[in-house]
Amino acid sequence: MTESGEKEDRFLLEVMDMDKEETEEINASEKKYSDKNNKDKRNADKKARDNKAASGMKPPKEREKKNPLTTICLLQLLVMIISLGVALYSLQRQEESNRRIAELEEQLRQEMQAELELEERYRFSYTQDELDQRVTTAAEDAHEELLSRIRVEIESSGKGMSDIIRDLYPNYIVFSDSRYHFAAIDDTLERNAYTGDDFFVAENGEISYVGNDAVDGVKLIDVSKHNGKIDWEAVKAAGVENAYIRIGFRGYGSGAIVLDETFVDNMVSASENGINVGVYFYTQAITPEEAQEEVDFILENIEGYDVTLPIVLDVEDPEDSGARTNSLSAQNRTALVKIFCEAIKEAGYEPMIYGNTYSFFYMMNIGDLQDYPIWYAFYNTYPYYPYSNIRMWQYSAKGSISGISGYVDVNLMFVPKEL
Repeated sequence: MTESGEKEDRFLLEVMDMDKEETEEINASEKKYSDKNNKDKRNADKKARDNKAASGMKPPKEREKKNPLTTICLLQLLVMIISLGVALYSLQRQEESNRRIAELEEQLRQEMQAELELEERYRFSYTQDELDQRVTTAAEDAHEELLSRIRVEIESSGKGMSDIIRDLYPNYIVFSDSRYHFAAIDDTLERNAYTGDDFFVAENGEISYVGNDAVDGVKLIDVSKHNGKIDWEAVKAAGVENAYIRIGFRGYGSGAIVLDETFVDNMVSASENGINVGVYFYTQAITPEEAQEEVDFILENIEGYDVTLPIVLDVEDPEDSGARTNSLSAQNRTALVKIFCEAIKEAGYEPMIYGNTYSFFYMMNIGDLQDYPIWYAFYNTYPYYPYSNIRMWQYSAKGSISGISGYVDVNLMFVPKEL
């Protein structure tokens, strides 16, 4: 039994003893006054009270008659109220106890979680030697994974090493000379939408454009003295309606400008057979004056011809250790190319720049040439050029066209369809 229970029992016993004495007193009082005829006794009582009053004692207040059952009920009600109060107090204390226990449990849980997190944080700590070993192992695993991927690509797709590397680095333009170069694609420049699925390769190697309905892929060839004597009537009959003819070049050693020895014959014969013509010039200019000199040479020699295609500046690496342009920086070469293009525009013609991957992504700053259309040389089944200023794609140097002996360069010219 609890201490509060013992106190409650003692209180109830004391209350019951008081009630018993009070009940006996009431019964005696009732008996005392039950006999109305005993006046002497009443008088004696009155006299006794008076005597007590005279001596300073207060007379006892006359009690009313009470029903003892009522008193018992009141006592029982009091006991119930007290019990309820005790129960409510106990319940409140229990709730506070439960809340405190819950708080302590949550605090303990949080402390244990913090300890577990701390343990997890330092579970994988290593010495420098262990870390070096893990790095070496990871590198070896990555190397093996790369080799496995390359092997699968070679076996399943038949792609060359350059194409596989390009697939591995989609955010770079990858090209090679004696080593591989990686040029990051500039996301701030407008992109073209051409994909490999936009081009169909025929059995004879000829490629046609089958992509966007808003663009036509027009067949085009480019020729020079290296193609010998050309039968332009047969070329026209083979379906060629556009041709670029080399007008000349600047020597990479002497720096002299030379007119292509077949230029006049090709221009006259192609035009007579209804073929649209354009001209290109191989540059080796190293100063702004030489760039302007090349423009003047072109304008002088196309006079009298109906040149309907853009005038092209051919920018290629001569691949000679003694070439006069080897010392040009990409910035300087780009500046010279822009001088040429602006001068051609001022003369009323549209300029265009020819080059390959090495030309545009190593020899020049392609980001500074986005205002000019380019003619991109890339011998593959898709034009590996990301930006929107591509106008023509030279996809092979081994084309076969009736009227031309040996191989000839073949191209696609992207022309918006007329609505």
